[in-house]
Amino acid sequence: MTANSIISPDFGVGIIGDVRLGKSGSPFILRFAPGVNFRTRRVEFGPHNLTPPDSVFTQEVSSTVVDFPLLLKYQSKRRGNTRMYMIAGVKPSVSVTTRRSDLLRNQLQVSDNDLTLEYGVGLDLFYPLFKFAPELRFSYGLRNLLIDRPDLYSRSLQSLRTSTVTLYLNIQN
Repeated sequence: MTANSIISPDFGVGIIGDVRLGKSGSPFILRFAPGVNFRTRRVEFGPHNLTPPDSVFTQEVSSTVVDFPLLLKYQSKRRGNTRMYMIAGVKPSVSVTTRRSDLLRNQLQVSDNDLTLEYGVGLDLFYPLFKFAPELRFSYGLRNLLIDRPDLYSRSLQSLRTSTVTLYLNIQN
């Protein structure tokens, strides 16, 4: 049996808290940005050989996740109304609700806790009343989320880790 992850969009909202490290004008900022995400993980299972599409089976686990990212932001000097930055850190996550078919047989089960390594780049765009900061961030899961069970689908996977590319649209006052 083969297993493939299927790309699926998520949606989330959060708040940003920044603390400048060092004296005024320091390029380093410590950022805490807790948020709530509505996430769906999809895995497509099929036989080893090429077969008709009706023999492919998709499982999904949807959940509401609270993230607690702690990030270090290094920003360039402001040039006109723009400034570039790099950001990196860790993001612990806790699933507060998981819509499962409550322990059905042959249903994938995933851990409620995750820890990811995050890194990315962004651009601060300054406007008269606010700052808009699009940011592209990559996440790599450090924990195996798969709960080992004796069913066919769980045995087909060695591990299940978070691996995401996220576009954040930050609006700050």
